[in-house]
Amino acid sequence: MKRDDPFSGIHSIKGHGGGWMLTAEMPKIILAAIWYAVGEPTLIALSHGNESPGCPVGKVVNCARSQACQDAKAQFFVRLGKVTLDQLSQDFHYHYAIHSDAVLPVTPEILNDQQYQ
Repeated sequence: MKRDDPFSGIHSIKGHGGGWMLTAEMPKIILAAIWYAVGEPTLIALSHGNESPGCPVGKVVNCARSQACQDAKAQFFVRLGKVTLDQLSQDFHYHYAIHSDAVLPVTPEILNDQQYQ
């Protein structure tokens, strides 16, 4: 997927007043596309330098830590690929409605959703 992929539903606008524009409906935009479009920000801020690269023990420890970080990033990306903006919107409206005094439209579909039972 390209950073400005027309199929992702996200488009960047350069220059003064630029930013990101959603170009698809919320059910079609996944969080993975947004994360990728904004430059894949750091996920795990571990002090993960190449410590003791000349030491045989340091080499295997560094390799194991590197693999663990790669695995975590892959799992994170898979999870983001399953979450749409529409799902987040529904979750937000549900939680906002039950945790605030504000009046927001909460649809019957949201209230009857099995995940909230």
